[in-house]
Amino acid sequence: MKLLIEGIIFLTYAIICGGLAKSRFNKKHTILTYIILTGSIVLIQAIFLFLCKDLMLVLTLLPLTVYFPFSIGLYFFSDFGFGPMTIVWMIAYLAVFILRIFSKIFYLFYSMKGTSLYADTWLLLLYLPLAASFLFLVFRFLRKPLHEYMEKNQTEWLILSCPVLISYLLLSYFCNSVTNTTALILALLTAMAIFFMIIRFLNVQAVAMRMKESEERINFQMQMQRQEYENICRKMDAGRIYRHDMRHHLLVLKTLAVEENSQEILKYIENMNGQLSETERGAYCMNPIINAVLSACFGRAKEEHCVVLPNIILPQAVPFDEMDLCMIFANTLENAINACKEIPEEGKRYIHISAEIIDHKKLILSIKNPFDSVINFDDDGIPISSKGEGHGIGFKSIRAIADKYHGFFHCKCENNEFCFQAVLFTETSKQPAAKKKNVLWKKAVTTISLSIFVVFFYLNFVPEVVQAASAIREELSLQFAGIHAWNIEWGDTFFNAAYPNFEIKGAEKKRMLPSEELSVETGDDTEDLNQQIQAYVKEMKEKFLWYVSRKYRGYAGMDISWETLRDDEEIFSIVMKCTLNAGGSGQYSRYFMLDKGTGKILELQDLFLEESDYIGIISKEVLRQMKEQIDNKKANYYVSGYGWAEQDCFRRIDSDQNFYIDEDNRLVIVFDEYEVAPGNMGMPKFSIEKEILEEILKQPSLIR
Repeated sequence: MKLLIEGIIFLTYAIICGGLAKSRFNKKHTILTYIILTGSIVLIQAIFLFLCKDLMLVLTLLPLTVYFPFSIGLYFFSDFGFGPMTIVWMIAYLAVFILRIFSKIFYLFYSMKGTSLYADTWLLLLYLPLAASFLFLVFRFLRKPLHEYMEKNQTEWLILSCPVLISYLLLSYFCNSVTNTTALILALLTAMAIFFMIIRFLNVQAVAMRMKESEERINFQMQMQRQEYENICRKMDAGRIYRHDMRHHLLVLKTLAVEENSQEILKYIENMNGQLSETERGAYCMNPIINAVLSACFGRAKEEHCVVLPNIILPQAVPFDEMDLCMIFANTLENAINACKEIPEEGKRYIHISAEIIDHKKLILSIKNPFDSVINFDDDGIPISSKGEGHGIGFKSIRAIADKYHGFFHCKCENNEFCFQAVLFTETSKQPAAKKKNVLWKKAVTTISLSIFVVFFYLNFVPEVVQAASAIREELSLQFAGIHAWNIEWGDTFFNAAYPNFEIKGAEKKRMLPSEELSVETGDDTEDLNQQIQAYVKEMKEKFLWYVSRKYRGYAGMDISWETLRDDEEIFSIVMKCTLNAGGSGQYSRYFMLDKGTGKILELQDLFLEESDYIGIISKEVLRQMKEQIDNKKANYYVSGYGWAEQDCFRRIDSDQNFYIDEDNRLVIVFDEYEVAPGNMGMPKFSIEKEILEEILKQPSLIR
C-alpha cells in the first residue's frame, strides 16, 4: 500500500513537470519520451527493491533515486533552460510537499484513535482526488500563463524562482518535523497558499502581458492604418487632379493624332500611365496588416528613388504572429532604405525582397540592397551601427523574434551588396539537423554540469538529502578548546556529537579539557586513544545513518557526549555516552581507560594472565548477580529459566566487553540498553570483586 501511495505522489510530480515543461519534440514523441523515462525509473526501483529487500530503505531514498534522475532527464528533453526548469521543479515539488504534509497530519490524527488499521487505505482514497485536483489546477490555470511568462520574460525568471526556492527549503524543513502537529498544519496552509499565489501571480502577469501586447498591436495597426490612410489620401488627390486635367490630355492627344505624330502620342501616353500608377494602391500580399506595412515601406523607398522588386507569397492567415512579421519587415526594409539613401547614383538604388511560407510551417525571407560603406559585425553576426549607441536595436529585435520561432537569420556583404536572410519555424521539430545537434550538445553539457552542481548543493546544504544518501561529510568537526563537535539538524532529525581531543607535544602528552589542562607522561598510545574515540563516534554515526536511511516518514536523532570518570596518578578514564532516538530510544556507551604507568590504552584481556579463562569466570559472576537480583525482584534480565527465549538469554561476556575500573579499584562490567535486559533496566552494570579474580590477575594489578 505504501508503494501505491508513493506511486501516486511521484506520478503527480511527473505529470506536473511534464505539463509545465516545454518539450523540444512533437506531442507524440514527447509522450513516448516521458513514458520511457518514467518506466525506466520505476524498473530501476523494482530491481533495487528486489536486491536489497528493504522497503523502508527504498522509500526513504526516493528523493535521490527517483525524483532527482527524473528531473535531470526531464531537463535534458525539455526546451526550457535551467532557470525556467528550476521553477517547474519547485512548483511540482510544492505539490509533493502538500501531499506529504497532508499524509503526516492524517497519520497523526488517525493515531489519536489508538489504531492504525486501514490507515494506508484511507490515505490512498484521499490521495486520488487530491492529486487529481492538483493536476486540474496546473493544466487549467497554471500551464498556459507559465509558458507565456517564460516566453516573454526569459531573463527575469529569478523574480519567480527565488521565492519558490526559499519556500522549497522552508517546507523541506517542516516536512521533516513529525512531532509538532501545529507546525505541520501551518506548513500545509503555507504550501497551499504559495501554490495558489503562484497561480494568481502568473495569471495576472499573463493578462498584463496580453493587454500590453494588445496595446502595442493596436498602436502598431493604427500607425500602419494612418500611413495607409495618408497614402490613400495622396492617391485620391492625385486622381482628382488627373481627372481634372483629363480633358487637357485628350485635347493634346487629339492634336497629335491630327498631326499623325505617333511617337509623341506613345511618349505622352507613357507619361500619363506613370501619373496614373501613383493613384493605385499597392497589393503585395493577401494579409492586410502585412500589406499595409509593405505599402508604407515601399512608398518610402520610391520616394528615395529606390527600385523595389518584390516577390512576396504570403497567405491571408499566416501561421506566425502578425506583429512579429511586421516588425521584421519594417526593421529590415528601413535598414535597406537607409542604405540606399547613401548611394549617390539614384540609378543604382534597389531593394530585392522575397518572402514565402512553405507548407504553412516555414517562412523564408531574403532582402538584398546595395551599400556604400564598410560594415562591421559583432560576435553574434549582427551588423554594428556606425551611428553610435542607441542604434542597431532593430537587429536585436529580429534576433529575439528568430529565437522565439526557433529560427535563425544571417547577414553577409559581397560585391557591395548587403544580403539579409532569415528562416522561421512553426514547429521545433522542423529545425535544421545541425541546429538540433548543437542544441542537444549544449543540453548534454548543461545537464552534466547541472547534475554535478545539484549533487554538490544537496549533499552540502540540504541535510534531508544528506540523510537519504547516508553520507554525512567527514570534515564537519570543529575544534574548540580541545573538543571536536558535530551538529546536524533538519526538522526533527538531528545528529549531535561532542568528544575530547588529545594533543601530543614532544614526549609530553596534554589532555585538553574545556576548563583545565593536565600533563600525562605516557607513550605514543595517546594518539591511539584519539583514534579509538573517533572510531567509536564513527560507529555510532553509521548506526544513526542506518536508522535515518530507513526512517521514511519517521525521524532519527542521536546525541553523543562524554564524561571523565577517573583522573588520578594511575588511571585516566572517560565514558562516551550515546542516546539514539528513532521512534523509541536506546542508550549505548563505550569506556576508554589510559594506564598512566605504562601509557597504554587498556583492554579487558590486559588485566589478566595469558590463557586464563577470565571470560568464563566473569560471565559466571555476572550471571550469578543477575539471578540474585531477579530472585529478590530488584531487576529483570534475559536469563534462561525465567521465561525468555533461549536465543535471547545471556550466556557469557564478549572478549571486547565494555568495562572500566572505578575509584574503588574494582572491575565494573557494563552492558548497553536492551543488550541483556529490557529497556526499563537502562544500561546494567556489575561490579566484580577482587577476590573472584585474584588468581588470574596480572601483577602488579590496577584492581585492588
